[in-house]
Amino acid sequence: MLSLQTSGLAAAAAVLLLVALCRDLYRRYEGMQKRHLPPGPRPLSFIGNSHQIPLTYVQRRFAEWKAEYGKDAHAGWMYLVHAHRVRRTGRRLRPPLPYASRHLEQPAGGAGPVGQEERIYSDRPRTVLYDEIMGWDSGLVFMKYGERWKRYSKWAQNAFNDKAALRSYRPLQRREVYTLLLGLRDTPDKFSEHVKRYVAALVMEMAYDHTIVSLDHFYVRMADEAVSATAQTGAPGSSVTDLLPFR
Repeated sequence: MLSLQTSGLAAAAAVLLLVALCRDLYRRYEGMQKRHLPPGPRPLSFIGNSHQIPLTYVQRRFAEWKAEYGKDAHAGWMYLVHAHRVRRTGRRLRPPLPYASRHLEQPAGGAGPVGQEERIYSDRPRTVLYDEIMGWDSGLVFMKYGERWKRYSKWAQNAFNDKAALRSYRPLQRREVYTLLLGLRDTPDKFSEHVKRYVAALVMEMAYDHTIVSLDHFYVRMADEAVSATAQTGAPGSSVTDLLPFR
């Protein structure tokens, strides 16, 4: 008898929790509907345009929407969850690419964020799978905006956005291109392996002054495994852990 009463109370609590959650989501949806957004594909309640966005080759769908609605078109993916995060933090975060409420392209005459706007728009949202589980938050692409991001960004600008620095990479690039071509000539059946080694060799020597000559080098295999594992998880922000609004 006691177990039946306990089960009944648990079921009632679950129903009340579900009703409260639905009510909260509906209120957010009503608030989102009142926002003045650019034209775009018609979204569904709560899920936005997620049903229209494929898991692969998303750029093709974005190109279609740009052609139909213009370069300032707006598309949303679980934008209620995104709105919840904005309200909770008080900051407008840059959505996780490519699935989020976003403009498909910056206006032609628009300038990049500067000053106070940089602090508002340059941040990244919380992506649990990529950042907290897989550890990609240490990379510049997924790193949260702050002093660390500014420092890393400055290093990247000095290394890859300076003409003198770019010229210094030419001997390395020339050498690695020759190595790639020789490898393709000798073992054309290992095309993919040669390309992977070529990319890893450029990155490792530019960043760490470490030369890679073997197709089976540890760093080549590690980079390949990391990229493959990340690609298999889906796009940033597309996992169940990133959809829960109460996290």
